[in-house]
Amino acid sequence: MNIKLLRETKDPQQAAGYRMHIYLLLLCLVIISCKEKKFTNERLALSGPTGVVNCRIQVPKGGDFKEIYHGFDVEYRYYYGDSLILYISNKELPNLNGTRIYDLGDTAVMRVLSDTLTIEGVEEKKAWKDVKLASWLSAGYVNVPVEIKPVFDSALNSIRLEY
Repeated sequence: MNIKLLRETKDPQQAAGYRMHIYLLLLCLVIISCKEKKFTNERLALSGPTGVVNCRIQVPKGGDFKEIYHGFDVEYRYYYGDSLILYISNKELPNLNGTRIYDLGDTAVMRVLSDTLTIEGVEEKKAWKDVKLASWLSAGYVNVPVEIKPVFDSALNSIRLEY
């Protein structure tokens, strides 16, 4: 390959061509970096077994945030259109998917990964999911159209706990 630096190029047309390539590359980088993000980073405080635990999550934009207190427990909910709800809770069942999980009984399809239990299903083309992240913490969603389920799965997968 014959690569020349701009200052080594004596031909003005060739130098202009190199400059054009560099400008196009920079323009592409600017466009990619300015792309609108679909998520917003949230930091939530939850009471854990050893005190306050910070929970970081990337939440899909456009949701209305609400805190629901149950004694010392709290449930954070993000409400979207068409009764779609994303939640994070440190309270015991029942949560938003509690009755669905109970109704499944022995027919529940569950995935257990080291310290995580995942239960999910689809009812009338609307997905629901509950992920038990620790003995005291669950997160999930209800009424998610199957077409956008990957967006909300990504939100649940982004959860990080800071003890």
